[in-house]
Amino acid sequence: MKKITGIRLAIAALVLAIIGGATFSLLHVNWQEDLLADLPGNTPELAAARAYLKSFAGREPLAVDVDAQACAHPMADAAEAADDLAQRLMVTGYFKRVDTGLSLDSGPALWDNLASHLPGLLDPADYPEVRRRLLGARARLEAFRQQALHNPFAVGLSEQVGRDPLGLTELVLAKLRWFSTQNVTLEGSRLVSPDKRHLLLLAYPKFPASDTRQGEAMLRAWDQAVAGAARTRGPAGPVFNAIGPHRSYVDNARQIKRDVSLSTSASLILIITIALFALRRPWQTPLRLLPSFIGLAAGLTAVGFLYQSFSLIIWGMISSLLGITVDYGLHVLMAVQRAPADPVAAARTVRWPVWICALTTASSFLALFVTHFPGQYRLAVFGFIGVLISGAFAIHALPYLIPAHAGEAKPPLWNLDAWASGMEAWGHRHAGWVAFILLALILWAGAGVSRLQFEGDPESLNALSPQTRLAETRFAQAFGDPTNRLLTLQKAADPEAALLQAEKLDVWLKSEAARKWVQPTVTLAEVIPSRATQVRRAEAFYREFGPQGRDLVAGVRRAGRDLKFRENAFAAFVQTLAHPGEILVPEDFFQAGLGNMLTDRWMKTPAGIMAATPLKPLPGVDPAELQRTITAAVPGVTFLDKRGLAGSILNVLRADLKPAILWAVLLVGLVVYLSKKRLELTFAALLPLGVALLLTLGTLAWLHVKINLINLAAAPALLGIGVNYTVFRIECALAQYKGTRLPAGSILLTAIETMAGFGALLLAGHPALRSVGVALVVGVAWSLICALLLVPMIMNLFLTREADVPPRSLKTFLGGLLIYGALLFAVVFYLTAVLPVLWVMRWFKREATGHFYLHVCSYIIMHYFPYGRRLYYQFDPRRLASPCILVGNHEAQVDILLVLSLSANLHAVVKPWVWNHPILGPMVRGAGFLLATGENARQVLDESAAYLHAGKSLVIYPEGSRARDGLMRRFHKGAFQLSVETGFPIQPVALVNTRTCTADNTWFIGNHASLITLLEPMRPEDFSGEDPATQMAREARRRIEAARQRLWQETCPDWVVRQRIRERYLYRDALAETYVSWKLRLDPVYAAVGKKLPLRARVIDLGCGHGLMSHWAAITGYERPVTGIDDDQRKIALAKQTQHYQRHLRFECADILDWQGEPAEAVLMLDILHYSRPEVQARMLQKGTALLAPQGRLYVREGVQAAGAYNATAGGEVFSTGIGFNKKRDGLFFADRAGWEARFRAAGLEIESVEICGPGKSNHLFVLKGQT
Repeated sequence: MKKITGIRLAIAALVLAIIGGATFSLLHVNWQEDLLADLPGNTPELAAARAYLKSFAGREPLAVDVDAQACAHPMADAAEAADDLAQRLMVTGYFKRVDTGLSLDSGPALWDNLASHLPGLLDPADYPEVRRRLLGARARLEAFRQQALHNPFAVGLSEQVGRDPLGLTELVLAKLRWFSTQNVTLEGSRLVSPDKRHLLLLAYPKFPASDTRQGEAMLRAWDQAVAGAARTRGPAGPVFNAIGPHRSYVDNARQIKRDVSLSTSASLILIITIALFALRRPWQTPLRLLPSFIGLAAGLTAVGFLYQSFSLIIWGMISSLLGITVDYGLHVLMAVQRAPADPVAAARTVRWPVWICALTTASSFLALFVTHFPGQYRLAVFGFIGVLISGAFAIHALPYLIPAHAGEAKPPLWNLDAWASGMEAWGHRHAGWVAFILLALILWAGAGVSRLQFEGDPESLNALSPQTRLAETRFAQAFGDPTNRLLTLQKAADPEAALLQAEKLDVWLKSEAARKWVQPTVTLAEVIPSRATQVRRAEAFYREFGPQGRDLVAGVRRAGRDLKFRENAFAAFVQTLAHPGEILVPEDFFQAGLGNMLTDRWMKTPAGIMAATPLKPLPGVDPAELQRTITAAVPGVTFLDKRGLAGSILNVLRADLKPAILWAVLLVGLVVYLSKKRLELTFAALLPLGVALLLTLGTLAWLHVKINLINLAAAPALLGIGVNYTVFRIECALAQYKGTRLPAGSILLTAIETMAGFGALLLAGHPALRSVGVALVVGVAWSLICALLLVPMIMNLFLTREADVPPRSLKTFLGGLLIYGALLFAVVFYLTAVLPVLWVMRWFKREATGHFYLHVCSYIIMHYFPYGRRLYYQFDPRRLASPCILVGNHEAQVDILLVLSLSANLHAVVKPWVWNHPILGPMVRGAGFLLATGENARQVLDESAAYLHAGKSLVIYPEGSRARDGLMRRFHKGAFQLSVETGFPIQPVALVNTRTCTADNTWFIGNHASLITLLEPMRPEDFSGEDPATQMAREARRRIEAARQRLWQETCPDWVVRQRIRERYLYRDALAETYVSWKLRLDPVYAAVGKKLPLRARVIDLGCGHGLMSHWAAITGYERPVTGIDDDQRKIALAKQTQHYQRHLRFECADILDWQGEPAEAVLMLDILHYSRPEVQARMLQKGTALLAPQGRLYVREGVQAAGAYNATAGGEVFSTGIGFNKKRDGLFFADRAGWEARFRAAGLEIESVEICGPGKSNHLFVLKGQT
């Protein structure tokens, strides 16, 4: 009790630590939900988009449409409302600046900067407008003067006229109107819509849009500011419509949080409700949910520690992971409810299956690391850690928290064990229909997979509120759709190189070719020319207007004199033209107040500078064709647009789906193989998984559910869930095969609850989570169906139902496929090639040709089949040269092929099943064989006599049918009566151990070395009396039986015996199976002892362990009775599971000294004496001596001190007893050779022979006999 209490306290401490780590992570890491920031960079387009979005992060504005179309004075009211809202927003502290165009304080600085650099900024294309303004200089100055007379505060206006009397700066500023991708114009310093009823306000938050935690607080402050501004102006005032990434991300965050709360609550309610109907003690449901919560907390802790940020999609996946991990606690709980008195011991029965399920599911999440979406990596870590910790907690901690119960609980309302067993039985009864339906479904799904749709547009995964969608609609009506654009990106190492590249694009945009592709626009180089361009433009300016701009100066002064302006009124203008300022650079424009207009045009990246130019394609223009045209004209340009980005993501999704699934399958298969060490079981786990995945994808395709970058993560998760069902179903089949049972109904319950967990996501409002829910519900349903129907069908292929037939391995299974494939090919060739030729030859020698063809096929298969060995012992073909009646024992299907391979002149009398066989039937009928139905005996005798007189030999199996136990039955006298009546001799043929090749009612090829031999012929004239046929039948049977005994060990070479023993331990226990394989391969004692045992001697194997030597003795002896004795319950339990494969073999669990049995001709004591003290060794030797029959032998193998590799032998024993593989008794007590011989003599034994036998030279095999 103290131990249990201590373990529970340790578990509580672990739980608190994990929950504390998760709480710390939730409170201290950043919450990120930036789908675009998770873009891959494996294509130029996506790399450019990722760099652009990353450099733009933190500078995304909140774009506000100040809608004044219902106001009496739209522009004035909009400007007043915008200024009021800007002040209120700045007071909140969430914005670094709020602009309504050019800032009032930076406007003069911008004007001065442009006016002082006019010669280098004006393009030659502007010169005609400059000339026009020069001609109208007098009228322009008159207008300025009148404005100044009526405005006493026009001091700034006078300075502006003095610095730029012709308004040439306006020509530069006019180009800014093309900077906006929306329908925006400059009205003074304001950004307004074309209809002059909307004003654009840009608010720049202090944090990136992906920071949804601050985003929510900012939007609450925004709502308060808007409400305050609206109260000031009343219901007739302007309306504010705000759009932008910040609002979109907050909408997503709010929706995901609502969905998580709803789906998790619904999932828990469904799980608890199901538990009330399906569990014997439903009040234990909170206990089985504990591993899930611990795993989820550990996953959150790991993500927070490794990435310092959470994606809200991870938060949304909690409901899904809850549906996965709840399985592990459920398996443990159902095992405990079957044996509630000891929860820890009961949980051990499912410990290994649950571990495999957890490892396979966790490994499937690792497949997300091969995708190109960085956001999937967080999901991979979350799923991997969460599943592993949940499984580990369920296996090793949960059993200690479940209270023990002595009584039997009330049966649940839903008997899921019975349901699962009934479904398996139904599938077995209707295996043909199940296979047909599954094949039809596979074809249906395969046709649908080609229709599978992918969604590459990240915006389609947004869950925007109705208010946000309304604001986006109104904004688009006023200023155009901000997403409907093609963005060109040009990267360079420094600003000057970036401007030079932008100028190349600007040249194309001004060309005639561009007018049929895009609406008019300019690049950044049009407003901010490169240094070289500014120099060229200044030179062209002075060539056009004279040195120091004298033409312009003269014209302005002349107009000024006419209007009585002061003489020095235009001194600043003259000074600018004579001595312009230094070359302008982009930084000057940012400092002068154009930052809000240039923020998405000019970006600094780690690699240098990126210049962006938004384009608006003309209606009907194909964006892809436009991109190819621009790339041909301006190399090095990459593009970013909604459609292109979606297409690139779509291609990456398609490309990622296959490797993600492939790696998930490989990882899952690797885990299954390493845990089971059998390719057959790996195949049994993966094939239903592959079928379920195909059916899932096909169903999603027919339901028009698109694959996106979120539900892509469901593919590995689905594989992990599916393999949970298949692995546990395999474990149930193996448990039943071993004579135990696992709670098969837990598969049904876990599937129902998992679908409940994922089905709760169908209630989600977020399209990403809802798509995950649909995909996983469909996938879990198909995984369950395949696990319950397909896994038993596959396991029945390997786990034989015949009690005396060992299970099949992949090798024997493939051997059977190869044989049947060869026979099928032979039949098809016979029907399509041989028979048409015979028909052309008008059936000339049809039977002879068909018979020869059958003989050749049999000969090729029997002599060249690469698996096993067929021995033709002392075969003399002369015995078949003349017609005879070949009779032999019949123990396997392969007997027919073996006999037919002897000669081309043999014709068989076959039973109806051979005559009507779909593969053999056409060939035996074409070869002219005889059909014996049991009712046509006289007819068969007459036809047989005719065959013999025609020079043909006959093959008859006088037993009538094959013996299932391998023993020969009574010979019927029909064949012998035929010999008596016709005078043709009987040719006995002995078929030895052919049943190991093809056992009765099986079609796989076993490990074998089968033998066939012709015995001495029997002539009818040598037998007399009243019934010579019966005498001949008895004599033939006696001869064949004697030949089988004499030649039995010829069919038991060491390699065959090793393989046959190994196959008897298949699927029993992975560790024991590995031990058996290596022990048989490395230890020569089995073969050495086997060769010394008499053929039919009774054998007692004392200390038999797993029973390897007992099996060797039973296999190599002809009907040799063998008894294995050991007191290790674990080893004997395994040995007993294999004893039914061999007649006269049994195992007993007993102490050697206490066991009583009949004396035997051979007693074995291999590697058992050294575990006991010398005095106990003496008693054991006396026991072995007492069990010896007269003339019997005692076979003892022991390690001899100071001989060969004794230290290695002793070290191996220390290791095996230390880990508990062998029982640790009194210690290890080896002796030198003299010591062992002394103990043998003291027990009354004489040494007949001694030989070194075992790895190294320290193991000695002593053959002992009783003293005479």
